Amino acid sequence: MAKSDRRKKQQRHRSGAQVSGNPPVRRSASPKGRLGPFLKLLGEIAITAERTVLTTPNAADRLVRFDIEILMRGATA
Repeated sequence: MAKSDRRKKQQRHRSGAQVSGNPPVRRSASPKGRLGPFLKLLGEIAITAERTVLTTPNAADRLVRFDIEILMRGATA
């Protein structure tokens, strides 16, 4: 009887996922850690798009201007 009481106490200290037979819960990285590189990339995309617009030859041409506007719309989206 002493052994069964000891087992019950040990089972109380385990997490629910291990006791119920489910696989253990995995911890993922924090959102700040996961999103940091992504947000840095978004900033680089915006900067590169703006540089491209400023250095585009024939920016006054209607077709080139249309392409520039599409590029900027995509970069800001």
